[in-house]
Amino acid sequence: MGSSCSILNDTTHNVWITHEVNWEEYLGITRDVVHACALGARVLALIADDGEGDTSSNSVAKQEKAGAIAKLEKAGAIAKQEKAGAITKKKNAGWTKRDWEQVISRLEIGDEVLARLLEISQRDVEKMKRTIKEFKEKSDLIKPGEKYTCPGTLSLSLRVFVMNDKLQFDDASCYTSSTAEAENFYTISNHFRKLDVY
Repeated sequence: MGSSCSILNDTTHNVWITHEVNWEEYLGITRDVVHACALGARVLALIADDGEGDTSSNSVAKQEKAGAIAKLEKAGAIAKQEKAGAITKKKNAGWTKRDWEQVISRLEIGDEVLARLLEISQRDVEKMKRTIKEFKEKSDLIKPGEKYTCPGTLSLSLRVFVMNDKLQFDDASCYTSSTAEAENFYTISNHFRKLDVY
């Protein structure tokens, strides 16, 4: 007799999901993924439009955001010099948030440029790319509206790891049903709050 838990992707993003029994010794396997995804999400958070008015409480954040955008523009100019046929600086300055998200989420920026952009070493960039690739390979791709099911014994505590296509990462405890042949349901929007829904 077994039971299961399912995670419904109720967001507009593709997600990669994997799970393991919630034992502390296994958590170390995914710590590199958390770090790598946090670095990717850091860039997106800095350029995200917060939609807030000019108040003294967020003026520091706006200055940091302006600095990050300037770094992105500079990185784009460097990329132009390194690769023939790259987008001109004028066009680069006009890139939207969505344009940057697509480039960064696909990690198509050269390692050297991405290292400068994230202010980390080129070695860390390579490790981040490798870690994200390995996470995707060991995970299942769950598209919007689909669900991921974890079978197990009754009331089994599982650690579920989720990464979306914006390189945002979250993990949470999920439990299989306490009733035989039953299923507990979780949604990305309610149970994995570090991930964007839209």
